[in-house]
Amino acid sequence: MNAVKINRLLSQAALTFISVAILFIFSHAGKNKEWFQKITSYWEDYKEQRASTASTEEIREERWGLTYQICKSIRKNIADRHIKNPLILLEPNSYVEKTIGIKMPEPVVFYYFTGLRAVWTNASNVNEATHILRFQKGGTMRIDSIASPEQLQQFLNFYKPYPQAL
Repeated sequence: MNAVKINRLLSQAALTFISVAILFIFSHAGKNKEWFQKITSYWEDYKEQRASTASTEEIREERWGLTYQICKSIRKNIADRHIKNPLILLEPNSYVEKTIGIKMPEPVVFYYFTGLRAVWTNASNVNEATHILRFQKGGTMRIDSIASPEQLQQFLNFYKPYPQAL
């Protein structure tokens, strides 16, 4: 081999080593470490679930727990009431967490779980909300119609002290 080929191979090996080292440092530093552990956990769960004989629904319930079960009951409630194309206003998570101690998923995840559109109180299209999902102490849940823009504004004013958070 000539010197140019050897030099190129050494350069490629050095760049590969540097890249791997940077990825290792990135995945093990600060917040990234938590993120990387979560990804690793997902991979381990995936391998376990792939080998499982549980149904897809059982796997979802195990993976996402109470939040998923609540979303399923919301979907059933809406279907039982024959409500067409609702846009559900979700209470701020800071309020839900204070009231019943859980976090609801963000609207896009809520849609994934239920097939129902939802908005948060700070969404640009909040004025289009047709129903509101409300939690009360003791864990009771209600889905009420929003009868007027004034009623919607009352809800929004009530939730102003509660910031929206994931």
